[in-house]
Amino acid sequence: MLAVMPPVFKKIRALLLLLLCLLAPAGTALADRADEKELEACRRPEAPTILDGRSARQEQITEMRKAVVDFIGVNMTYRKCLERERTLIGDNNSPKAQSVKAYIDEAITDSLDMDDLVADTFNTELRIFKSLQK
Repeated sequence: MLAVMPPVFKKIRALLLLLLCLLAPAGTALADRADEKELEACRRPEAPTILDGRSARQEQITEMRKAVVDFIGVNMTYRKCLERERTLIGDNNSPKAQSVKAYIDEAITDSLDMDDLVADTFNTELRIFKSLQK
């Protein structure tokens, strides 16, 4: 089973959205471009459940592999969205902007770490599963 995800993600997202709204003057491009689809892309995806390789069946391993690949793709979209938001802040060096940039950077790093954790956990369980199939 995959380890518990860091709770910092929810806090980062909430603070990021709040600070971005405070930074954006009324009627700016941020408000104009924030449609449903774009906001959806900035939501951190949930990591898939990784089953124990000792008890998983072949179908479950196949499903887990697909879930891991899908997660990594959606997580990449999430990072791209965060990077777009960081770009919108630009060279603004106000304390609020610096704080948002720091949170975005931390969220991107956490997202990359989660990719590694999910992939490594799956690969470990896959090795266990394959070792028991011999």
